[in-house]
Amino acid sequence: IGKTYFESKQVFSKPLFLKEENIAVSLHILDTKYCDGKMNPDSGPVLHHHDFYEVNYIYKGGVTNYLPNTVFHQDEGQILLMNPYAQHTVQTDDEDTLLFNIVIKQGFSATILNNPALNNLSVANLFLDTSLGMSPIQPYLIFQNEPEIQLILHQMIVEYYQRQPYYQQRLYAKFIDLWSMFARQKNRERQ
Repeated sequence: IGKTYFESKQVFSKPLFLKEENIAVSLHILDTKYCDGKMNPDSGPVLHHHDFYEVNYIYKGGVTNYLPNTVFHQDEGQILLMNPYAQHTVQTDDEDTLLFNIVIKQGFSATILNNPALNNLSVANLFLDTSLGMSPIQPYLIFQNEPEIQLILHQMIVEYYQRQPYYQQRLYAKFIDLWSMFARQKNRERQ
């Protein structure tokens, strides 16, 4: 996938989760102000949350993520995975930043990841704990953007925007592949 596909503005934001979708992709071409444009003079940016999982993938540029009690910079080398209801907002480094959000419905993730073989892996726990109504272990995880992960993310983005027949089923398969790569990365970090 060449840079021109994403940078040519052929990909546009639209409402999340069109009818019958469990996985959606949203492109954010943001300015350098906070994503929601609101500031609290006493506490800084106004945080928001969603009822779905969010994978923040930066194709180009960087962002500063604001979460309760945490501020960190994310660039093309990192991927942010957030639980539903994780309080957050972002500020882009510059107007050329391209941020993709791959979003997954909460109930869908519980269904697809509810497999006894997956129960002891941290990525599955991040997803399943909230999906099953339990308290989340943590609101987010950060992953390194390795070539295999980047390829899967690019494939998911293209698949979503091309919207060919059975695109959701192909996204399900790629989601499991992405989750597996995330789990492998966390396992390597623990060794």
